[in-house]
Amino acid sequence: MHRKKKTLLNSLKYEKEIIEKRISRLQKEKEDLNNEIKRFKIEKTIDGLIHEKEELEERIDRLQKEKEDVDGEIEKLEIEEIIGGLGCPKSFICYETNYEELCQVEYVAKGKLLRCLEETPENCKFSLLCNDTYNCECPLRHYIAEKIGK
Repeated sequence: MHRKKKTLLNSLKYEKEIIEKRISRLQKEKEDLNNEIKRFKIEKTIDGLIHEKEELEERIDRLQKEKEDVDGEIEKLEIEEIIGGLGCPKSFICYETNYEELCQVEYVAKGKLLRCLEETPENCKFSLLCNDTYNCECPLRHYIAEKIGK
């Protein structure tokens, strides 16, 4: 019987060794799965953040368009206010052509004055002779130069 016990003991030791190897392999698989889950969560988080970023960019684009529309309306109202009390010998051609036909000027005195560069500035009611040069006194032309940059 002693022999049977020894065989049984060896058999159980062998079975224990196999079980320990399986446990070790399963623990490794569990660790791999945990790492995969972490990677998946990170990827999912990244995907979510990318999606959120794209949505924010779309919202920014829409708001930028709205701002441009409001800026356009403000500009239109400001120009209409200037034009309202102004008589223009050129029928506001600068405004009517969307600033394509403008009287030629240059900034002087750090942008405070506009020097008229037209061929016959003396014919314009908005030109003012000062020290052998003509300055543009047109409020609309000043607005266009200052606000629109033309």
